[in-house]
Amino acid sequence: MGLLGRTGSERALSTLLPLLDAKSDPSLAASAAAALGNIPGKVTAQALLAALDSDEGRVKRAAALAIRRARPAELLAALVTRLTSSGRSDRELTYLALPGPLSQSQDDAQIARAAGLLAGARGGERDQLLEALSASKRAPVRAAISKLASGAEPGDRAKAAELLSAAPDPATLARLSKDADARVRANAVWSLGFVDAAGASLARQALLHALGDREASVVGNAAVSLGRLARGDAHAAA
Repeated sequence: MGLLGRTGSERALSTLLPLLDAKSDPSLAASAAAALGNIPGKVTAQALLAALDSDEGRVKRAAALAIRRARPAELLAALVTRLTSSGRSDRELTYLALPGPLSQSQDDAQIARAAGLLAGARGGERDQLLEALSASKRAPVRAAISKLASGAEPGDRAKAAELLSAAPDPATLARLSKDADARVRANAVWSLGFVDAAGASLARQALLHALGDREASVVGNAAVSLGRLARGDAHAAA
């Protein structure tokens, strides 16, 4: 089945979809779900969404991972709805699947719905939601992370500084690199190593300042980031 999935061909659906419904053999159904993650299309997406409601945990997990890998944008609305109406174990699987559709969706209304769930998310679920949201570079996600970066909670600022490595904002990260909390500073200087050429000058200034930090983790991350920015630039390396 794995080989069928790797073909990426819709012709494999006639074999894989019936196996996904094979309640008598959960391992076979799980293998079919995993293989479907390599075959794009609405039929595949809907089949995997339905598999999230399987009675077998291994099938549900395989379907969630397949959605994450296949990245069907059309499933975003359904997954966000599941987060608002499902029990904890099902939400865990939804968080596992969510980064795939989020990374491809251009539906800012649905992305904003997902970001809006941060207001009620707590603990590990909040971190999972943030990780999923970071897969998107759309405006609602940037706004949500920017809000966290200016929040009163050090944990939120630290997470925002970490997530900004995917789409660095040099000015925000430079500010966070001087935060009162060492975790925030350490994450910020690490993320500064991923800025583009336009923000490299500001990033280097912030990183050079961070080399004098009192926390070893901040200094170490700043040194690594300076090295990363200097790749291919002999003058900067000197």
